[in-house]
Amino acid sequence: MSQKSGSRCNFKEGWYSTGLGEHWNMFGTYGLIPIKLLPKIDMQLFNGKFFWLPELSEEWEKFVMMEDLSNNFLTICKLAANLGIKQPESFLNFMGSPYYQNRMVSSTNCYFELPKEIVKSTGEDGGHFIRFMNDEQDAMLWYLYIDQKGNHSVATTKWVLDSNYPLGISLEKKLKDIVICSPSFEEFIYRFWIENKI
Repeated sequence: MSQKSGSRCNFKEGWYSTGLGEHWNMFGTYGLIPIKLLPKIDMQLFNGKFFWLPELSEEWEKFVMMEDLSNNFLTICKLAANLGIKQPESFLNFMGSPYYQNRMVSSTNCYFELPKEIVKSTGEDGGHFIRFMNDEQDAMLWYLYIDQKGNHSVATTKWVLDSNYPLGISLEKKLKDIVICSPSFEEFIYRFWIENKI
């Protein structure tokens, strides 16, 4: 049985748009949009198999986000198993497949990357964070968040949680900037794909 989505805890919520200009009255590289303003999605599209993700034509090749994640993917899977963390089927299917990753594009040169460690939250939520996508200049980073009950969501922040950089900034302080941007991994991928194609 696949893992439930919808983990929220006490983190803020919002969607970091990739600069859609006048539509959101936002002209920076990224801007925070209230979840309630996002277009509705047909949730029946989502079954963890990404069947809705089309092939890319040649004109999109320069925007492709494909990375070779094979080594770190196996590492993350082993770490999660050792910690008793069950990753959602959608995450495993997507992050373990260059075929899916090679259909994604990014207007801000984001790229997929898996870390060498899983970060445990310092708060009462007791959840874990797995970084899976970075902005080209680390202006924003995206994480799979799995709470104690096994629910998952996608979180974003400007901080690399699985690094001590910058010195003097504790993990506890970094977590204060966490924003839950999607109640499930596949929904996040869907919204990100649509927005970047636009």
